[in-house]
Amino acid sequence: EDINKVTRYFSYEHFYVLYCRFWELDHDRDYRITREDLLKYGDQSLSHMIVDRIFDAAPRPFELQLQQQQVTTPDGGEGSNAGAETP
Repeated sequence: EDINKVTRYFSYEHFYVLYCRFWELDHDRDYRITREDLLKYGDQSLSHMIVDRIFDAAPRPFELQLQQQQVTTPDGGEGSNAGAETP
């Protein structure tokens, strides 16, 4: 059975198909699909207008700034900021 036609559930095979497609699109291997990456999808079958619309509608990435993050311990004190990058 073709996994792409199975819509009753989401399985590991579905995940793997999506992951492989993502990996094919992420040409610079930075784990982000850029406009340029998406424009290469399907032998450039998507127009600039379509790709711009996708990125305009997509949620913005969450960027965690570890150097500003404060960790609070259960007793109310400040804990270590292990693994945080310093400026």
